[in-house]
Amino acid sequence: HNSSKPSNLQVRGIKKTLYGHSGPITTLCVCHEFSILVSGSSDGTCIIWDLNRLTYVRSINSHCEAITTLTVSSTLGDIASVSQLDHESSSLQLHTVNATHVATQNVKEIINCLGYSCAPEGRSVNVVAGGLRSGAIRLWSSWDLAPLRDLVKDSMPLNPVISLTFSSDSQYLMAVSSDGSITLWDKDKNSRRSNVDKFIAVIVSGDGGEK
Repeated sequence: HNSSKPSNLQVRGIKKTLYGHSGPITTLCVCHEFSILVSGSSDGTCIIWDLNRLTYVRSINSHCEAITTLTVSSTLGDIASVSQLDHESSSLQLHTVNATHVATQNVKEIINCLGYSCAPEGRSVNVVAGGLRSGAIRLWSSWDLAPLRDLVKDSMPLNPVISLTFSSDSQYLMAVSSDGSITLWDKDKNSRRSNVDKFIAVIVSGDGGEK
């Protein structure tokens, strides 16, 4: 927010301050399906908040370093979160909505962002997607964080992936790179998995043109 300019931002409904972290908030994720807000902090904790009552629910305390990014499954309520171990590696952890630890993967990559696919449970296997500083997108199983594959744009320069999201039907994965480009990946229509397998196109290039 730029305090030198007037703001049109308005807060409607109940306005309430929530307390729980001992350090600055570094990331937030809202899951409307489970009516929760999950916050991550530099104190190494994630806190689950009840959106209906605007109250504290429980904490995830298994990270040893600051939380850098997190995402919540809209189908299960599971929470995937990342802390940076050092300048070259990250810790990816998976917890249930009840804060029960499921799995941990220590990755020799910097994970900049996370996304959860949202295909119907029982019909597809959902994945956790991570945008890496190396420019690749890595997919992990949503069950146990087993690595599945890396998505890389062939014969194209790699820039850090800074944001990604799945379409509402998990058919497409869209990723934004630090050069301003938006990359679209398509799921294999003949596969029951939620893995996105085929690179389609760069929609917008960094200079505003199309590729």
